[in-house]
Amino acid sequence: MKNLTLFNITIIGIKKGWSQPTLPKNLLKLQLHPFIIIFKLLGGISILIILTKAYEKYNISVLYISIILSILYNTHLNFYRIKHI
Repeated sequence: MKNLTLFNITIIGIKKGWSQPTLPKNLLKLQLHPFIIIFKLLGGISILIILTKAYEKYNISVLYISIILSILYNTHLNFYRIKHI
């Protein structure tokens, strides 16, 4: 039997963990849908708008809507990710 060190065991664990999907196949396929990609993009833009304080120049309701949709999407994905793991 091989003499495994802590480093070797860690590398083996990382390789096995990296190869396992964290979401079911149907949700992985859903992430490639153009509508979902738009939500992810809006969420990222919303974060940038908040960090740069550019929301003072734009209509605040668009910012709130995009933040809410992004939070709902991410919460939904994280729930299924935890459930799948």
